[in-house]
Amino acid sequence: MGFQAGGPHAQDRALEAVAYAYEEMSRVPERVIWEKPAKPEPLRIEKTYRVVPRGIDLTIGCSTFPTWNAYPGMFASFVTGNAVIVKPHPQAVLPLAITVEILQDVLREGGYDPQVVTLAVDTPERPSPRCSRNGRRSRCSTTPARRRSAIGSSRTRPRSSTRRRPA
Repeated sequence: MGFQAGGPHAQDRALEAVAYAYEEMSRVPERVIWEKPAKPEPLRIEKTYRVVPRGIDLTIGCSTFPTWNAYPGMFASFVTGNAVIVKPHPQAVLPLAITVEILQDVLREGGYDPQVVTLAVDTPERPSPRCSRNGRRSRCSTTPARRRSAIGSSRTRPRSSTRRRPA
């Protein structure tokens, strides 16, 4: 199922994310003159603005629809100038590995550093360290897990201070 919904549908979602990112970036004015009434003459300040990248995007893929869920965040990060680390699910590495390879080729051809997008692969036996806990990444794209019902959730059960061993 790794390539499920991975063609035009995933790319359509990515293009939509690019359009939204561009729309938001274009709302930022290049310069503004701020004026405060004061005596003997008003205080005037000219401010200039520019859009700057926010950091590194950590995209964590799922096993069922890796490209469908990864493309929108990845491409929105690219258009806003952010680097992307792609961590595919261990059971669905190939679709995102192919994507990263093609993206790196396109970046290289365009004269950009191909390492702007990087693949971080792990296995179920050797999971990657919790790289997102250091606070240095700015965005994390994941597929949200199904929410558990409040009834029967581990959050609603009282905690016991002693553990019972099976008889």
